[in-house]
Amino acid sequence: MRQWLLGFRVYYQNEHRTILWMWGICSFLVISCWVCNVLPFTNGSVATTGHIIGVKCGSKGFGYSYNYEAGNFLYGGSSGWGGIDGNGPCSSLHAGSPVTITYRMSEPSMSMGGTVHAWNKALAFFLTYLAAILLFILPVINYAKERRKDAAKRGVTQANGQT
Repeated sequence: MRQWLLGFRVYYQNEHRTILWMWGICSFLVISCWVCNVLPFTNGSVATTGHIIGVKCGSKGFGYSYNYEAGNFLYGGSSGWGGIDGNGPCSSLHAGSPVTITYRMSEPSMSMGGTVHAWNKALAFFLTYLAAILLFILPVINYAKERRKDAAKRGVTQANGQT
């Protein structure tokens, strides 16, 4: 085990730039999605209650459409990120269910499902999850594969009588 850990340390030192670049690029992509979808709602927005019109459940995620009232006018919108926005799982949502909606005060027709706070929590979760996978789990898997490949290569050369 000690030899494996020492070998892993050397592998990590040799590959740390690649690992950090992968983490940086993936984090950039996640933050870009946040900037495009949530940042416009961080200032000058209001959270209100809307009502679901329809829900589309899928195996990898779900979306829903909703109506909400702002300034005595009825507006509608849709969320393709159900479950992440803090409004609950697909099984608990049905037509008429109340959901939290955030809309811009200056442009009430611009809305998103959930609250900015719920989306910020999701961003923190994604970045932490991404860091755990790319900085810790993936390097261990890659190092184990590298050791197996080297061991197989040594086994072939020893079988051929080469040292």
